Amino acid sequence: MKRVRKEHQGRATRCALCAAMAILLLAAPSFASTVTARRTVKVGVTWNGKEIKLKSGDKLVVRLAGNATTGFLWAIVSKPKALRLIRSTYVTSPPGRIGQGGTFGFRFCAVVGRGTLKLAYRRPWEKGKASEQSFSIKVRVRR
Repeated sequence: MKRVRKEHQGRATRCALCAAMAILLLAAPSFASTVTARRTVKVGVTWNGKEIKLKSGDKLVVRLAGNATTGFLWAIVSKPKALRLIRSTYVTSPPGRIGQGGTFGFRFCAVVGRGTLKLAYRRPWEKGKASEQSFSIKVRVRR
């Protein structure tokens, strides 16, 4: 008799767990639809002078060719409040070859607002000298 009761309790527990999982699985699609997917937008030199529209939380990645071994680097001249810098990088291509050019990268997180991101390709110690190249992109970020 005790054995039958334990088997019955085990089945009841399994049924309760299955019912709970079914409820969670049915609720998951409606929960997932309320979460907004964030995107990563990658831009390069072809976007120079153009405008981009983003949503708050989107990531903006700017990649520009350069050669750090010559002393030149891409630097942020002005950044709108609509973009928060996450990190900047430099990667040689292919990695490991001395004296070879590479890619400067800037990763931003978008917040509501607008403005213009301006970058300049220059040597940091050459004050007052015009930059070799420049890059600008207008940014509009909405909710």
